[in-house]
Amino acid sequence: MGRSSIYFDKKGNVIIVPYWRAEDGISRQSMKFAKLNFGYSETELGKEILDVLETSRINEYEDKKQNPWKEASNLKTWKAFWKKYESVIVDIDEKGIWYIDKYRKLKDGSFGLEKGDEEKYSREYTEPLTAQQLGHIVLEMLEIK
Repeated sequence: MGRSSIYFDKKGNVIIVPYWRAEDGISRQSMKFAKLNFGYSETELGKEILDVLETSRINEYEDKKQNPWKEASNLKTWKAFWKKYESVIVDIDEKGIWYIDKYRKLKDGSFGLEKGDEEKYSREYTEPLTAQQLGHIVLEMLEIK
């Protein structure tokens, strides 16, 4: 139903990137990202995430070769981006279940979860979240080390 990556730099600035699903079934990041400079409230963060999740739900097809992280961050390489940002993923499935994960920096240079990480780095919510609740949970997840 909707998926977004939320990237935080060390200053607290945020890039929120929606995903779209291509005809081959593969999820790809969209260029319709949102950015917030540090100083936002939990509600403002949550509202931006909800807006981006709606963009993801609409699922408009885009060029598969785009790099939204590159355009949003003005960094030239994935390695530089990976070093500078932390990642939280928000996913809502067809049943309306919310999955929020703190993705770790993995040794292969990606963000993700390894086997056994779910208990510490993942949360599941069966009720809809308000913008304030969503912003609070995402910021809370960011603090997990």
